Amino acid sequence: MQSEHVRRPGGITLLMVLGVINGVAGIGSGLFLVIDSDDQQLQDVANMSSSQLTGAGTGSVIAGVIVLVCALALGGGSSFVRWTYGIITMVNVSFGIWGLFALHGEQQLTAAFSLAFGLMILWILFGSERTDRFFEQH
Repeated sequence: MQSEHVRRPGGITLLMVLGVINGVAGIGSGLFLVIDSDDQQLQDVANMSSSQLTGAGTGSVIAGVIVLVCALALGGGSSFVRWTYGIITMVNVSFGIWGLFALHGEQQLTAAFSLAFGLMILWILFGSERTDRFFEQH
């Protein structure tokens, strides 16, 4: 007996769109840091050296590419992509938790948003039987 085809849940499509936006933003901001790493004003504001800015920018580009590829591949129903996206999100959630206790003011608010959105993404990825069926069929 062949199982019924499960259409892609709307939450997965939403994650794909947001992931593409997030990936492109990460690549863009990373390129900005690499290109402007010698800008003294940027170094002063970031409290980082030119090489640190270059490293951070390179890391942002790499992370952006990974997120972009995962977002584009998520709609195919790959469990590997689902878990990769989930692990990246879990890292973001852990930084959000850390930020709630280690940071202050607006940075703490940013950490709270990061935590909340991360938990929402994890719920979309793993909290629904329909989503489980979608990923199990592939």
